Amino acid sequence: LWPLDESFEAAAPTDETALATYLRRFVVVGDVFERALFGVTELPTLDGGVLEVIAGNGRATVGGARVLFGDQRARNGFVHVVHPALPR
Repeated sequence: LWPLDESFEAAAPTDETALATYLRRFVVVGDVFERALFGVTELPTLDGGVLEVIAGNGRATVGGARVLFGDQRARNGFVHVVHPALPR
């Protein structure tokens, strides 16, 4: 998951160590395509946490953030652009 720039700047810590910890809350292990969000209620994250998934009527939210653009190819997986950023 990745937030829009404006919401990320407001939510993300500036300390490098805290930022790395914060970013692990966005990473879900494995390839989870947007269509798969409609069949689950939770996603485990790299930091050991869980993000709640609510999906229906063609829309999905993950951790309370709306998925705006799903399945964006990245070098090491896929990105789902969300808004707003997940809180600290």
